[in-house]
Amino acid sequence: WSGPVDEKDDPYRDSSTYLPDELGLPIQKHVQEVIFLPARQGPLDNNGIKSAIQKYGAIDTSIYYCPGYYSFTKYSYYYSGSSSINHDVTIVGWDDSYDRNNFSQVPPGNGAFIVKNSRGTTFGEKGYFYVSYYDSRIGERNTVFTAESKDNYNNIYQYDPLGWTSSVGCNNPTYWGANVFTAKSSETLKAVSFYATDSSSKYQIYIYTNPTSGPISNNPVLTQNGTTSTAGYHTVKLSTGIP
Repeated sequence: WSGPVDEKDDPYRDSSTYLPDELGLPIQKHVQEVIFLPARQGPLDNNGIKSAIQKYGAIDTSIYYCPGYYSFTKYSYYYSGSSSINHDVTIVGWDDSYDRNNFSQVPPGNGAFIVKNSRGTTFGEKGYFYVSYYDSRIGERNTVFTAESKDNYNNIYQYDPLGWTSSVGCNNPTYWGANVFTAKSSETLKAVSFYATDSSSKYQIYIYTNPTSGPISNNPVLTQNGTTSTAGYHTVKLSTGIP
């Protein structure tokens, strides 16, 4: 809930030392759902990304960027090595027949994603460029960020405002976690959010009130089960509000 903000309130800069919430800028939306798409299994395994663009809009992804692999005349990029990803871009479309000869180094076949960079309109073709389907890094990490009205909930309680920054576990397909929060006022709990690391993940939610020692005390006031359709950060509306 520290973003997104209006671009007019926080114009693009090549570099910035401030975060929007530090500037006290008005938040425009609440992010309640973030979808992690599966990694591509090959250069032509693109239907998942295409479908997501049609359904949701732009797709965040990562590439390895080095200027030596970029064509400044064709606004195209192709890298086939094994270097680690170092840059985030946004896939906004595709062209299955994009000529492979438009790249500085010619890939095995035609086709490219239409990508918006994060470096303003002076980069590429007014901020956009083409990345070959055969690029070895694009499509490995793909994320869909969705937004809802900022009036959907009044408060959010969390210990991880930066999102998923690290992982713990024991190589077991079943994992339990618990949090304790103190309400700021007389409120009604309406939803619970969590990360699912894979699609079709089954979840069980237990709500306890007024715990005396640890997160679990007496019997739960609500139990709710379900299955996530995708990996990602999900907000589950509770079947009934909990005072």
